[in-house]
Amino acid sequence: MSDKKKLVVVLAHNANDDKPSVGFTIANAALSGGMEVAVFLTSDGVELARDGSCDLTLVQPFKKLDELIDGFLEKGGTVWACTPCYQHRGLDPAHNCDRVIVTGAGPLIEWVQARHHPSPRRDLDDLRARRRRSGRRLPLPPRAGLRSGAARLRRRRAGDAARRIDRIVRGRSGAPA
Repeated sequence: MSDKKKLVVVLAHNANDDKPSVGFTIANAALSGGMEVAVFLTSDGVELARDGSCDLTLVQPFKKLDELIDGFLEKGGTVWACTPCYQHRGLDPAHNCDRVIVTGAGPLIEWVQARHHPSPRRDLDDLRARRRRSGRRLPLPPRAGLRSGAARLRRRRAGDAARRIDRIVRGRSGAPA
């Protein structure tokens, strides 16, 4: 059983921004550090899945974006692209980079929750095979930890802090001047 930590880098920007270069630099560093890493492309980020979409992108002081992505994939990283975002932008799967997996969030969530996954690509293929055999969509696994009392308390405290900051900024703190 693998005790490796997992990291998911979510990119929502295309090659016209420095954020994909930063994201893939972090992903490469995490892979080099022995982590299991996946990049999930969403919103405008799905445009990075197209062949040649970032061949000319260079944001100093980073390496070229296509080199960062190729290095990430060669080291064993996985790149997923959001199916609805991909379809919304009218992207053609025929022009897609063959190493990018266009899928929904389900396989990503299953990969994160699984204790041992040597190959996210193989796991996606297994999920698709199970769906074909069953003839129906398999339900997503439950979202871990969202219903715990501690999580509710953290969310409530974060909301209280945000409201206090809002009152101070607007000058309604009630504190003596």
